[in-house]
Amino acid sequence: MRSIWLSALILACGGASTATPPPESGGETAVPDARTEPTPTPAPAPPRTRDLGAGATFADLVETARALDGQGDGDSDAGCLLRGAGSWRLEADLAVPLRPLPAPVASLAQALRRHSGPVRVLSRWGQRGGGRRAVAVFTMTPRTPGQSALVFVGAEGLVLRSTDGALEATVTPAELGERLVDYAEVVITADAGTPLDRLASVAAALPAETTVAFGVLLPEDTRLPEPLVPAEASEAGLCPGGLPPTDEAEGRFDAASAAGALADLRGRLARCNEYRSGVGEAAGVLAVGFRIGPGGEVTQACATADAIGDPALRACALQAVQETRFADPGGVVDLALPLGFEADATARQQVLCR
Repeated sequence: MRSIWLSALILACGGASTATPPPESGGETAVPDARTEPTPTPAPAPPRTRDLGAGATFADLVETARALDGQGDGDSDAGCLLRGAGSWRLEADLAVPLRPLPAPVASLAQALRRHSGPVRVLSRWGQRGGGRRAVAVFTMTPRTPGQSALVFVGAEGLVLRSTDGALEATVTPAELGERLVDYAEVVITADAGTPLDRLASVAAALPAETTVAFGVLLPEDTRLPEPLVPAEASEAGLCPGGLPPTDEAEGRFDAASAAGALADLRGRLARCNEYRSGVGEAAGVLAVGFRIGPGGEVTQACATADAIGDPALRACALQAVQETRFADPGGVVDLALPLGFEADATARQQVLCR
C-alpha cells in the first residue's frame, strides 16, 4: 500500500514518465480515487433515555418527550410525571396529540400578551375551549369532566388561564390552591429555560386531587380542526319512546345462557372508550333498548336515554350491542340495558413519584 501511494505522489509532482502503468487485468487491485469512495453511513444515534439529569429545563423535558414518542417508547406505568430532586427523570406515560411536538417558546409572557381570553387545550381525547392560542397536552390524562385550567410558568411569574375564559390572572405559588380549586384538570407549561426544580415546586402547590398534565404552547399559526359539534346537535341513535312495536311472535329470554354474550359485549364496550372525546368526557349512563330476533341476532338497538351526550360514543355502543349474538330465544325479545361509563382513573398520574 505504501508503494501505491508513493507512485501517486511522484505523478502528482511531475516526476519521470517512466513509471510503470498499472496492468490492464490481473495483478493487484487499484485503490479507487478518494473522491469516488462511498460516504460512510453515520452510526445511528443511541436511543433517548428518560433521564434528564441535573439542571434540566422544560425545553429538555419537551425534547425528551418528543424523542421517546418518535422511538415508540412513550408508554409508562410509573404513575407519575417526574422523578427526582435536582437530577430529574421523565416518568410520564406520554400521549402526544400531534407530531412534531413543537419546542417551547422562550417567553410565554410575550406570547400571551398578544392574546387574552380562553385558551384551547388539545389532547389525545380531542379539544376543549375555543381560544385562538392552543396548548398541546403531551402526557396522558383521564377524561375529566368540566373545564381545564392552565398554569403558564414564566420568568415574569405565574399566569393563569382556562378553557372557559373565566380565569385570567397573575398569581403567586401560594395563591394557586385557592384559584384552581374548581378545576379538575390543570395543564402546566413553561418558558423553555424554566428549571424543572421550579416546575416541581409549582406543581406541589396545586390542590391534592387535581389531575395534572404537561403541555406545550403551539405556534400562533397552528391550524387546528374546529371543536366537535355539540351533542345536542346530533340525534342519531336516540329513541326516547323506546323501540317501535312489532307483530312478531314473542320469545323467551334465558338470562343464564346470555352470560357469555353479555361478557363479550362488555369487552366491546370497553373499546368504545377510545371514541369518547370533548362533550363525552364526563361519566354517565347510556340506556340502550334492543331487540333480539329469532336466531339470537340483535335486529334493532337505540338509546332510550343518554346522560353522556357523546354521539361518537353512542354510535360505538349501539354497534357493539348490535354485534352481540345471543342464544335463540325462539321469537322476539325486547331488552333494556343501562350502560355505565366512567372516566379512566388509570390514566391519572401524580406529578412526582413518591
